[in-house]
Amino acid sequence: MYGYKYKDRRPEVISLIPEEAREMTYNVLPPIRFKIVNLLLKEAPLYIAQIAEKIGEERRLVSYHLTSLSKAGIVEAEWKLENPKKSSKGAPKAVKYYKLTDKAESVIPLIINQLSNLSPSGIIDELKYKRKIE
Repeated sequence: MYGYKYKDRRPEVISLIPEEAREMTYNVLPPIRFKIVNLLLKEAPLYIAQIAEKIGEERRLVSYHLTSLSKAGIVEAEWKLENPKKSSKGAPKAVKYYKLTDKAESVIPLIINQLSNLSPSGIIDELKYKRKIE
């Protein structure tokens, strides 16, 4: 469509991932999303402040990427009472916790394994390919 150099071939790493997981792979390619998904695979459920602190990114940036991952069906959110005590204003404090969806939990380990073997320039090529074919 756009005449990009990968027009006639898919980058190698994507061909190693099952067809049904390829769209999910494109959604976790950006480095911050890769960090978020990898963290949630190991330590879920977590809320935004915890995720931001553990991966060393700003909360607003983490929130933006969690929204994108949620729309893609990779993460899901659940409201929980953080503390049974009431906050200073008298209402219980609810916090939004994030975790991987069941489908993502089964596919993400395969994706992480494939992407961890890919060089940073290879990840950039994957992202460029995705953007050019849309």
